[in-house]
Amino acid sequence: MAAYLPEDDDWPSARRHRSNDRAIAIDQHQRRHRSRSNDRRSGSGERDRPSNWQYSCSICQDDHALSTCRRFRDLSPTQRFETAMRGGYCRNCLARSHLAPACPSLDGCRICKERHHTHLHGAAQLGDRGRPTSTSARRNNNNNRQIIRNKPQPKMNNLLERPQREEREPQFFRPRLDNVQSLVAAPSTPSVKWDFVFVPTVTIKVAEDTFDSYITVRALLCQSSIMSKISTTTFRRLGLKSFQYKDGNFTTFNIMSRHDRSTWLLRVHALITDELPRRLYSDPIDEDPTRSFGHDNIADIDPTNNVPIDIELGADTYSAIRRDGSIFSGIGDVHAYQTALGYVFSGPIRNLATY
Repeated sequence: MAAYLPEDDDWPSARRHRSNDRAIAIDQHQRRHRSRSNDRRSGSGERDRPSNWQYSCSICQDDHALSTCRRFRDLSPTQRFETAMRGGYCRNCLARSHLAPACPSLDGCRICKERHHTHLHGAAQLGDRGRPTSTSARRNNNNNRQIIRNKPQPKMNNLLERPQREEREPQFFRPRLDNVQSLVAAPSTPSVKWDFVFVPTVTIKVAEDTFDSYITVRALLCQSSIMSKISTTTFRRLGLKSFQYKDGNFTTFNIMSRHDRSTWLLRVHALITDELPRRLYSDPIDEDPTRSFGHDNIADIDPTNNVPIDIELGADTYSAIRRDGSIFSGIGDVHAYQTALGYVFSGPIRNLATY
């Protein structure tokens, strides 16, 4: 193979040519790089992005990771948490493509090893999971809280501009229920004697179909129950027929008001249960909220009586039973509420523990 070798006098000239060629190549590369950067920053580059484009950093509106943002890292842990949640970031890895329940990252906080990003450690929203655990860390945390308390109050303008986190924060970012107790001060929970709270009860006629033959039982209006219930004893007394639905045995019957003049009737589907009958109060109640009401206006013959409950009328019947209107009974905070069966009484008596 033949190769051209310059003469001794041509070596400096050859070196100059190679140096110039290298400089030209570098200059062309830099110009191309600047051109691409200008295209990205120009309006035409922005128009190429979709209308729902989201920058990686919601603070600076720039294409860098939130965890590397200087302004984000200058915030307190609580402010970082609020910023991440408002921006829709995963609190475990601070990515914007998914949320914490679907996070594929196996890494957690390098300080406490919990499932949140290290930059969020110490945020008040994480409860005890994101708090310092060592003695020195707790001491430092107490010092930080003391400093925060001594800071001047922010201006009202800043308060008005501050976003409302509580209304926008997704439900699954709230503290777990097992952590709620540690967030509530103990003196705020009084010692309550629940036996001195009236619950709405009614006396009703119950029959399988027609009211040629019926029995009178006491029932509880329980709006928090998703279905009505009947005791096994009452089910057998009425000779009702049962049918199975999912994992339970159900029956159907009619109920009417205890007042003979009433023609109101309701068909009820109820779960047959052994949890009834049961008594509502462990001790006798001396207060009588019915003393200002006529006997024919109340739904229960004696709301203070501790006769066992045989039927529980749940939320499935509540809309058919309730009526508009209530009257103060004159005892504690007990009110009389109008229903299709008459007035029912509910609320705490005056000797209930108060704040």
